[in-house]
Amino acid sequence: DREYAAASLARPAAMRSLLIDTIRRRGGVIRRDDALALFPLHVVDDALRTAALVVAHPGVYRLPDADDRSTHWRAALAYCRTGALSHTDALELWGLPSSLSERVHVTVGPDASAAKSPGVRQHRRLTYAPEAPLVRERDGFRVVRLEQAILESWPLLPLLDRRAPAIVAVRDRR
Repeated sequence: DREYAAASLARPAAMRSLLIDTIRRRGGVIRRDDALALFPLHVVDDALRTAALVVAHPGVYRLPDADDRSTHWRAALAYCRTGALSHTDALELWGLPSSLSERVHVTVGPDASAAKSPGVRQHRRLTYAPEAPLVRERDGFRVVRLEQAILESWPLLPLLDRRAPAIVAVRDRR
């Protein structure tokens, strides 16, 4: 990607296209600092100005046509850096019954940034560490353990749906 950056002044449209291709290969999401490590500032800002990129969260961009749940998960994890999907989003990723909210739930450590974004609900946990045994990798996403997701989701689920994730997990011997 870096070799293309030298040609950016001569071909801004071509550079924007390379930026978009790079982001597409990364699942439709990129942090601003990562984009600037690969492309000059004017290329990134031009992509934003022309709506070739949209702001997902402060310092995190996504492609405008990438508006599915997995892209929102990727963007939330990019925003929270060391966080892991949790609560109802973790249930969904573990394949258990869930009811998703507009905001993505991410568990972070006590030292994580206090900055807020409307699309992310950060849950601080004193004992959180972004590695096993507290965090697993599932379908390319960092996610809290299954048991933790079930417990954390309980108060967020409708009353009649609260038992379903635990029942399914036990029934399927997960």
